[in-house]
Amino acid sequence: MSQSSKLKAFKLKGGEYVCFDCVKKAGHNPMTWISVFTTKEKLLDEIRSNTSSESRTQKSNIDSMKETFDRRRSSLGLGAKARVSDTFRPDKSFYKRFYIDTVHKKWQALGPVHNYSDLVSYEYQEDGGTVVSGGVGSAVVGGALFGSVGAVVGAATGKKKLADFVNSMKIRLTVKDMNNPTKYIDMNPVRIRMKRSSGQYRKNLEETQEILSCLELIIRENQKSLSASENSKPADAADEILKYKKLLDAGAITQEEYEAKKKQLLNL
Repeated sequence: MSQSSKLKAFKLKGGEYVCFDCVKKAGHNPMTWISVFTTKEKLLDEIRSNTSSESRTQKSNIDSMKETFDRRRSSLGLGAKARVSDTFRPDKSFYKRFYIDTVHKKWQALGPVHNYSDLVSYEYQEDGGTVVSGGVGSAVVGGALFGSVGAVVGAATGKKKLADFVNSMKIRLTVKDMNNPTKYIDMNPVRIRMKRSSGQYRKNLEETQEILSCLELIIRENQKSLSASENSKPADAADEILKYKKLLDAGAITQEEYEAKKKQLLNL
């Protein structure tokens, strides 16, 4: 609060003067405010209160803008955050688009967390056309996943003439979810029109290839688990047959019952 001439200041109760700016800081309209009813201490309290309120409003507006911005980024597939929990703690992150928990064998794109076994197949698409694909029970089709960047596209396209520019780059995932069986990882969410010979396109393609390689490894692990499960069936059947043979020898079941159960277990 500062002293000034009477033309530029207001006289307060008690004889002190307050400047025009201080009146405005206190939240009053200088044109209608009656100064003689306010003390210096009261005006100081009003200034502090009004300044604090403005600060909170400004912070609230900034937080609101940040939330809107984060939602916008999320809708574009940018800056997606991994869902960390006791059963999903990702130890691998790929460009804030794809997360893997190699301990609990789970993964997350933009959406819910899935088990490895939920992944059925994947495709890499450019402008709606499939470049490379793979899935449980099938070989990789279309490209050399672990080769050079050029090999991924070159092996896929064959004699097909490619457009000079690319607008859309997406990884399509098929998962075991009847309500939402298709997921997408958008590798060009802002729809930058890229020339195939450009550095930006090569960078996007390298990032895409890294995610595809991980998807292929998950698919292969699923195949191993499926194969191990199938190989364990004969052993399980043999154990069950042995159990029923002991029951037969003990007289707990008849020969006919034993033979029927044996045929059932062997799928005869």
